[in-house]
Amino acid sequence: MLSKFSIDEKIQLLGGHRFFYIKGFDKLGIPELYLSDATQGVHIRKDLNNQLQKSTAFPCPSALAATWNIELANEYAKSVGEECRAGGIAVLLGPGMNIYRIAQNGRNFEYFGEDPFLAARMIENYVSGLQSTGTMATLKHFLCNNTEYYRRKSNSIVDERAIHEIYTPAFKAGINAGAMAVMTSYNQVNGEWSPQSKYVVTDLLKNDLGFKGLVMSDWWSTWDPAKTMLSGLDLEMPGETATEWKYLKRWEIFLLRMQRQIF
Repeated sequence: MLSKFSIDEKIQLLGGHRFFYIKGFDKLGIPELYLSDATQGVHIRKDLNNQLQKSTAFPCPSALAATWNIELANEYAKSVGEECRAGGIAVLLGPGMNIYRIAQNGRNFEYFGEDPFLAARMIENYVSGLQSTGTMATLKHFLCNNTEYYRRKSNSIVDERAIHEIYTPAFKAGINAGAMAVMTSYNQVNGEWSPQSKYVVTDLLKNDLGFKGLVMSDWWSTWDPAKTMLSGLDLEMPGETATEWKYLKRWEIFLLRMQRQIF
């Protein structure tokens, strides 16, 4: 299939399309894929056509985790997935699973609490339930995204033991359950922005945790195109509107990808 793509078409698959889509190619029978938020229900974007008229606001994931009920996590996610299918959503940008470490984090309510083991058990069942509907799960935000305050400027300094014992068990559980996508975070991890960190994307996520699926950035979270290309990131979002790509010529982008032996 890949051999049928031109270089220009391959480059178009490195970034998003129309803000919330992955580009499709009619000549190859590949539809565009719609990506939508998030963990506790479908986000309806009023500015896009063919949206659901309404969606269910499910109880927040921290409340779900508080039940300690893994069967309920599966049914919860299955219900979210069914609404995704009804709305033509191919990829849910969830579940979110950042560990509750800072009480002031404005998004703690949509994660699964402070305990890595409990979060892992809930996440693996969430992923199974969601993907049983044919909707792709996206584990986020990788990694150590513990605050919303200045999250585009923050630097999470974390040692190796804490990363493996606290921050990755839920991600590992989701990966083992078959999650098909992972989204990187806005923050820096030990001095490098998450989506352009080879340690975060390739060494930790792909090698240590064994993830084989799609790795995408959060929206407008990359800064250095060359680092982003070489980090192991697969999809830069939102893509076509991101200004940083204009600084690289098409052939430079292709050569950078060749170094990763993608093509």
